[in-house]
Amino acid sequence: MFPIRFSHPLNNVINREVQSFGSLLNVIRENVLDIVSTALGKSSRPEETTQVLRAIARNEVPRSWLAASFVTAHTALSDYMVELGIKLNFWTNIVQRHQGSNTSPLNSPPVFWLPAFANPHAFLETLAQRRSRVEGVPISTIGREWEVMTFATAG
Repeated sequence: MFPIRFSHPLNNVINREVQSFGSLLNVIRENVLDIVSTALGKSSRPEETTQVLRAIARNEVPRSWLAASFVTAHTALSDYMVELGIKLNFWTNIVQRHQGSNTSPLNSPPVFWLPAFANPHAFLETLAQRRSRVEGVPISTIGREWEVMTFATAG
């Protein structure tokens, strides 16, 4: 979807982000399938499935999910799932906006939601790398000052 190109360094970051969320979804999917298998009496990993079920029953994020997850402040499973849904929606929109397009995601949208990134540091470093290349200067000379904008609703 976003081929790795020297002229579009953000593509690599986008690929890693999408793959990271894909890996998390695979872990969740495997755990849910294990729960179904356990309910049918066919589980191959009953101990891990029991841990996941206990965490879900306590409204906690299962440890196996956190191991494959983005950094989150949420400990309640319900809050975590809402956060995950919002982040997945952000990445789905990025991917859909660029399907069949030959442009870099850096060209659109003009604003990125930093908390959507599993690794926001990589995104910020990529922006510095891109600026370094565009200006033809060493990356070590690029300042790292970021401005946080106030939230505004569309409309």
